[in-house]
Amino acid sequence: MSLTQYVRFLVTGGVVGVLTVGFREAIGLILGSNDATHYSISVLTAYACGIVLSFLINRHYTFGVGRKAAWSRFLRFVPVALTGLLSTWLLSLAIRYETSWLIVPGKYSATAAFALATLISTAITYPLTALVVFRADKQSDEHLRQNAIGARGA
Repeated sequence: MSLTQYVRFLVTGGVVGVLTVGFREAIGLILGSNDATHYSISVLTAYACGIVLSFLINRHYTFGVGRKAAWSRFLRFVPVALTGLLSTWLLSLAIRYETSWLIVPGKYSATAAFALATLISTAITYPLTALVVFRADKQSDEHLRQNAIGARGA
């Protein structure tokens, strides 16, 4: 984990977050109703789209690991992203329906609650992404590099 990676993770998260909020808004409009059930459906569906987009961008831009072993990385990324999904969903419900301090009332409260919950959730997802999804592969890549250097020297 490095400061540069964290900044890139935040930038990626911001881009994916804005797109995911847009997905949630579009899905919310399609569903028509904005009660807790339909709101949850829109959050869960939008977040699933965001998971895939986040993996693709973080794999390349944040951690620079390319396509090598992408499937195995994605399989490790999904539980981390689902942790983010669960925290975002629960936080957004709590912020929107259980707090009186949300300063954006009315028709923008759903968007504000989701955006704030997404931001808060990055405190959980960055360390998990860096340490669980991509760090092990960086070590494996270094091991492969060392073996290749050793094989050339022999």
